[in-house]
Amino acid sequence: MRLGANNGNGRAQGGVADASCAFASGRIEAEPIRPVCFVEAPRLPNLDARRELVETLNGAMAKAFAGFANTDDILILFNEYPLELAGAGGRLQSENPDIVAAMGAAAE
Repeated sequence: MRLGANNGNGRAQGGVADASCAFASGRIEAEPIRPVCFVEAPRLPNLDARRELVETLNGAMAKAFAGFANTDDILILFNEYPLELAGAGGRLQSENPDIVAAMGAAAE
């Protein structure tokens, strides 16, 4: 998609859909937009935790995009990190006893 001046019919000059029109209408060409969510987070303790997060995110996104996006086709992608590859407050999260305890409790 190329950004350009909108000629008033929902297309940028040159016949390419204008990004501002897609945002306003929720459509690119004749198709409704398809929301995508990227989750950048510590590794979840189990599959049930991932299922619950997907259901929660999907419901929230479907509500937010209702009426102008394809909410039947929301894509949620996980990029999970082990605690030894995540840092906050100047230390690795694998060395933070509060985080380690919380992740252990979530796994039970």
